[in-house]
Amino acid sequence: MDTSSTQFSQLISALNQRAGLALQASEGACAFLDRQGAYWQLSLGLGSDALVIQAALGPLAALAADDTPLQLLHLNADPALLRGAALGVDPVTAEIRLLHTVPLDGLDAARLESMLTNLMAVRDAVLARLDAAAAAAETLDRAPHAVPPGLMNFA
Repeated sequence: MDTSSTQFSQLISALNQRAGLALQASEGACAFLDRQGAYWQLSLGLGSDALVIQAALGPLAALAADDTPLQLLHLNADPALLRGAALGVDPVTAEIRLLHTVPLDGLDAARLESMLTNLMAVRDAVLARLDAAAAAAETLDRAPHAVPPGLMNFA
């Protein structure tokens, strides 16, 4: 086990003690479901001394709005919303992911717990914005379309 893997295992053990969890670190990774049923993964970045935190936000196809990819790009440009995280789409599963990378050096269980709590709030805010955008698009689709001046409506 290399230094990063050892540090990761110790960090997860300390987080378990601090937060009363029972996470199992295996080969530099662990995963859990939060209280809302969202899937979270903590893993070592390949060949790095960084911790990668990922949360699944749901399948891209579940967000029916045609402009969802554009909305994701707009949200990625909002640092106040994402607090250092980024949004992406998994190329294999087409699932929207919230991603945050942090150096392992100096990371302790208290800081990791705080990060996870903050990222859960970010996740909730992102989903709320995507839901609001989808609802607004649906409202626009149902609104009666105005007939341009000078044309008659033969519907």
